[in-house]
Amino acid sequence: MRVLVVFGLIFGLLGCTPAESGSPGRTAAIPQDEATCKAAGATWRPVCMMGKPACVVAYADADKTCRDGDECLGGQCRVAGTKMPPDGTPATGKCVASSDPCGCFALVEDGKVTAALCVD
Repeated sequence: MRVLVVFGLIFGLLGCTPAESGSPGRTAAIPQDEATCKAAGATWRPVCMMGKPACVVAYADADKTCRDGDECLGGQCRVAGTKMPPDGTPATGKCVASSDPCGCFALVEDGKVTAALCVD
């Protein structure tokens, strides 16, 4: 349970902080205001249960098969589907579609499922 809380806090904070730019697995900085967001071609909209407005950037490699977040522009390789396999299960996933941090999912890192978590 403690692991889920830690992951939830980490990913919750990632949703509030711009990502670094660079190689695959890292996105360009996510705009923090509406004007800059729209100028970048992204969508300014309410996210998560609180409905706080944020910039949501769509990633070109959405749904690409992956074995680790480093293979994805958004930095996350998520287990595909709604059924979450147990931690440590060998798996492939799909690259995250956008910078929207909300929802319930399990990540795939180094070809294995990590703990499932929910970010709201």
